[in-house]
Amino acid sequence: MSFLTPRISSISARAQVSATTGWSRTLALVLSVASLLAPTSVRSRYAPSDIVCDIIIEDFSTPSDDGFPAGFGTKHQHNDARARRDHVYQVIDGAAFGFAGKALKATYKDATITIARSFSDREKKLIAQNPLVSWRWRAEVLPQGADERNLTTNDSAASIYFLWQRAWPMRVKSLRYAWSSSAPLFAHHSRRLGYDQIIVAQTGVPESPGLQTQLVDLANHYNHYISSGAFVAPDGFAITTDADNTRSAAQALYADFRLCRPKW
Repeated sequence: MSFLTPRISSISARAQVSATTGWSRTLALVLSVASLLAPTSVRSRYAPSDIVCDIIIEDFSTPSDDGFPAGFGTKHQHNDARARRDHVYQVIDGAAFGFAGKALKATYKDATITIARSFSDREKKLIAQNPLVSWRWRAEVLPQGADERNLTTNDSAASIYFLWQRAWPMRVKSLRYAWSSSAPLFAHHSRRLGYDQIIVAQTGVPESPGLQTQLVDLANHYNHYISSGAFVAPDGFAITTDADNTRSAAQALYADFRLCRPKW
């Protein structure tokens, strides 16, 4: 897990993201905001009926015996035993949230623990070919007083990082999609000389029950924030639910990471 360094914060401007409870509503929202950010927008390429999300990259269907998600590790090795012992990240049945599958339940417990896994060569090839990424998530407990725009309150109920390995000294570039307590929707900011980018994909209390579907154009954001060259698939992804800066509580659910593509 040497590529993991998810220490990001803060925000401003607009980004191409969406979240609702249904696929068609999700895609319609993406199309309504996609052109706000970069010229290579979903609006210019696809209609909602033209996209299918049928390539699963993570569904948490094979948890370890202790409920920890298989294939994942902690950013710092010494946190691995604690994460398992304290059930910081646990695979659960999603039926209670109206989802027919497994979900990852993340609960902040006194210390920030980030988990992540690398993408295989096959997964990276699929992502390079299908850079529209979707997942389902829900903020159950929002950290009180949190705002990613300030280092002293940089906590998020839910964060998903896509990570690109780089040479020393920065080691990694990242795109972080956050469910914020208070930062404006679609807000963006960068840290570490631009090596860390954060986009607010959701903010505040969920507007509807159950897990919400998120769709992002990873290639669009890569070209806008990481590199203007040809899209390169990330080396891995990470998940964090934290409330250490605000000394409060946080809990979230994650599920059903997929790649989307045109039907034709």
